[in-house]
Parts: sequence; C-alpha cells; structure tokens
Amino acid sequence: MRIGIQLECQEAIDWETARRVARAADELGYDSLWCSDHVYSQRADPDRASVDPFLLLAVLAAETTRIELGTLVTAVCFRPPSIVGRMAAHLDALSGGRFTLGIGAGWGEGEHRAYGLPFPPARERVSRLDEAVRLLRALWRGGPVDFEGEHYRLEQAYCHPRPRNGDLPLLVGGSGRRTMRIAARHAEEWNVVALTLESWTEQDADFRRACEEVGRDPRSVRRSQVSGVLVGRDERGLRAHLERVADRIPALAGREPERAMASLRRRGWLVGTPREIVDELGRRAEAGQDRMMLEHHTGGDLQALELLAAEVLPEL
Repeated sequence: MRIGIQLECQEAIDWETARRVARAADELGYDSLWCSDHVYSQRADPDRASVDPFLLLAVLAAETTRIELGTLVTAVCFRPPSIVGRMAAHLDALSGGRFTLGIGAGWGEGEHRAYGLPFPPARERVSRLDEAVRLLRALWRGGPVDFEGEHYRLEQAYCHPRPRNGDLPLLVGGSGRRTMRIAARHAEEWNVVALTLESWTEQDADFRRACEEVGRDPRSVRRSQVSGVLVGRDERGLRAHLERVADRIPALAGREPERAMASLRRRGWLVGTPREIVDELGRRAEAGQDRMMLEHHTGGDLQALELLAAEVLPEL
C-alpha cells in the first residue's frame, strides 16, 4: 500500500504553506503529492482562493526531489487536451520524470458556467474524456500528430519537450461504468473518492469486470482512492485534530465530536489511532487497493503528517 498526500483542493493555502507541506511530504517519505483542479472554492465560500494546480505543481517540482506529483484530477472541459498534454510534458521535465496526469470528466457545473466553460451532459463529458486520453497518448508518443474526433481535432501537432520515457503515466478518476472502461483501456491508475471499504469492494469488482471486457489484466492497473484522515495517539489527540480540521471545513464546526467522527467514517475517512489506521489500510490492501491519497486539511499545521509518517508509514 502506497500513501500519498492531497493538498486540500489547494484552497486557502498560500504559496509558502504549499511549499512547506510539499517539502515535509517529500522528506517524511510519502509516496506522492496531489492537487485537485478547481477554479474556485469547493467549500461554499467564494472568498477562498483556489490555486491553479499546474502552476502550483511547477513550483513544487522545484521544492521536492523524490516524491511523485500529480493532478487529482483535472476536468476535461477546463482546457483543450492538447494544451494539457503540453503542460504535462513540461511538468514531467521540470520534475525529472515524477509527474502523473490525473484526468476525469469533471462534475462542478457552477465553476464551469462561472468561467464560460462548456459543461455538456455527463454522456458527452465522458465521450470527451475518452477522446482526450487517446489524443494525449498520440501527442506524447511522437509527432506530427493528426487526430480527428467528434470533439477534438489536431493537425500536424507536436509536443515539445517529449516525455522523458516517451510517454506519461495517466490516472483516470471516476466511478461510472464508461469511465471505468476508459481507465481500464488507457490508464496506469484508476482512482475514486472517499469510499468505505464495503463500497470500495463493490466498485473494485465493477472495475475488474471493465478490465476483463477490454482484455486487460486488472493487476496491471494501480487502483487508488482519495480519503480524508483524522488521526490521534488517543481520544484527546483525535479531538484535537478534529478541531483543526473543523477550522477549515465549515460543515464540521460546532458538531459533537463523536457524531462528527462517526459521520466522517461513513463518508470513507480514515479515523483513529495510528494502529487503527494501519489495520484499516491493511484490510484495504487485501481488498485490492494499491494507493491511498490522504487529504491534508490543516494548512501549515503538519502534526498529522508527522504522526502518520512516524507510526503508520513504517508499518506499510
């Protein structure tokens, strides 16, 4: 089981705080560092900033030395996939081959509408995703590229610089049947968000069937999940971490701690002592999960990252 860190929708986090978290994750031994892709706050607060993930990851590539970097995930309608492919290739070069492009169909209708971006029905967005990943593969593997699809077209396109290894790893995020088939056919990694172990097992069974339908061994695709985490050495430590998280997630503010923690568990968060989290991750690994991306919800406060690194990572 690999453990990565996701910056909390890169919201309300300044550049120096992002650098600090990235350096800590790199030095503490985490597997990867991820940024989601949103143009404004997903916490129902329009005054909270949301940093562009490609700009942020370019900065963090220079601040780190070994940790994998990636988007989790970029929405297919935000930018033309040809431009995304070029940006991804540059991040691959900047990071010395440590970048993974995570891409999905997108879901935030409000932010698409606010910025004048297309937000077609789900069926079309998934169709665009399928074309986008095929276009990206063609662009990364050489040129000139001619591509004629229903939604995208390239004429004699090149990608400079070329990826270091002649291609880039793709992560496809999403739980719909058609999205799973796209991941099964084209991606190195498939990702879903905040599921309980029981829900994960059901989704993973669907994904393995999708792999069988396209003739691919499910074991050749990394299967991962994004989840929040609440950790403490004891009950007092758990409550203290909950207070710090609640400062940045308004829906948790003022809630009775036990009920809040029970609600987070039902939403797929990892909640408990380091030993309890090790045991839960072990069960998830047995169920087929290869990687867990843990959301970092406390800004420049690194207590949870340090505790997990000290007492959870060595056990994995």
